[in-house]
Amino acid sequence: MVVEGSDFTGASLAVELGLNVDAANHLGAPVLLVVNGSRRSAEQVLDVVGQGITTLRERGCTLIGVVANRVDPAVLDG
Repeated sequence: MVVEGSDFTGASLAVELGLNVDAANHLGAPVLLVVNGSRRSAEQVLDVVGQGITTLRERGCTLIGVVANRVDPAVLDG
């Protein structure tokens, strides 16, 4: 079963992340961290990934992987 996290457009990132972390933990569901790479440099993507991993681990989530989507191919060539 796949449980997709929320996709709020008006909520703050902290509120949305907290809700998703709580839901994953209550369901005992492992988390696949998906990071939006659109309009970000490689360093920015890696920074967001690092922050996400740290937050999920601190909150007791089981992390099974990371996906960086929408990354500009030019970033990958650099």
